[in-house]
Amino acid sequence: MLNSVKKILFVVDTLAQHGAERYLYEILKVLKNDGWEIAIYSVVKLEVVHRYYIEHFENLGITVYEEQKYYYKPRNYYLRRFFSKRYEILNKLIIERREEELLKKLNLYDVVSIIKWEVYKSKNVLFDKILHKKIHILSTLIQYQTNPYLNLPTTKTDFILMHPEQQNQILKNTLDYSKYKFYHIPLIIENKNWENKYNPSSDGILKLGIFARINPDQPTIFSLFIVHELKSRNIPVMLYFFGRVYNEDFFKYYQKTIEILKIKDQVKFIGHTEDLGQAIKDNNLDLGIMSSLNNLVGYSSIELQSHGLPVLFYNISDSGFESEFPFIRNTVSEMCEEIIELWQKKDGLKYLSDHTFLWAKEEYGIHKNHEKIKIAFDYNSD
Repeated sequence: MLNSVKKILFVVDTLAQHGAERYLYEILKVLKNDGWEIAIYSVVKLEVVHRYYIEHFENLGITVYEEQKYYYKPRNYYLRRFFSKRYEILNKLIIERREEELLKKLNLYDVVSIIKWEVYKSKNVLFDKILHKKIHILSTLIQYQTNPYLNLPTTKTDFILMHPEQQNQILKNTLDYSKYKFYHIPLIIENKNWENKYNPSSDGILKLGIFARINPDQPTIFSLFIVHELKSRNIPVMLYFFGRVYNEDFFKYYQKTIEILKIKDQVKFIGHTEDLGQAIKDNNLDLGIMSSLNNLVGYSSIELQSHGLPVLFYNISDSGFESEFPFIRNTVSEMCEEIIELWQKKDGLKYLSDHTFLWAKEEYGIHKNHEKIKIAFDYNSD
């Protein structure tokens, strides 16, 4: 518990139902319970699809502020053209004034914690004027076309990483380490009281589940080739694909791939689901197949394991990383070999479910990682 109430402001650019926002939500529950006074500020006006977590935060007693649109733009076309330079100057003055007001707001807090590198970069000149900021790095280099860390903060900064290896990625292009400190908070989840929802059927069909949005930023195409390989080995298999379609053209690409692989009868697109545990239970899933970046997995994978679904991971990095538990494999062939062995082994999947369920609570649970949050947010600093 804090000796005195300290104020923290989290800065975001969306509160959609994505992993970074889920990570923020889990951390907020811990900080709120430990006595922090918390607020959230969005650097952009939040549209409907980006407001998912607002209700959750307000239920915690946390206020959410949003940036407002402030450009002055007359409706009359001729006025806009005739006075365009004046309006440009006026809008510039308005922006500068708003930035000054925002800086004053930031300085009211003991800590300014910026969720995602992209949010920092959107106002990096402004953020570098404060000396009590933390930046949460919630992406991996494989998600960028070019290295995003070429221009690091010019002032004192704490980085909070979801994986310790990210420190080397950030410091790769600088020789000046003196301004930066690094802390580690893994992806955490409040799963202590969750129930095992594993409920496989006994109809002789191997039911696989994958949970990811259908968008080019998700490396889920491997799942279709796994189904194709299992079918070619005479394994009766069904893939249930859970996830909202974010990109129609990409969805058509998936559908065309399914036609080419001749697995149309083996793949069923379910769409988005709010309750992963209920989806596991209702669809009698035997096994989850998800992606990992070496031993780093996302929130959907953590939730699946926390509900007791055994999961095999396809490593999307080129490192050759492999793990016996959780099961991480580097090729489609290796994944299929593992799936078949578990499927054919008596009680193999049930045993793996029990092991997975207990392991997920220990590995990702808030209770285990509470101390890391305390250290990262420096509870006892002046």
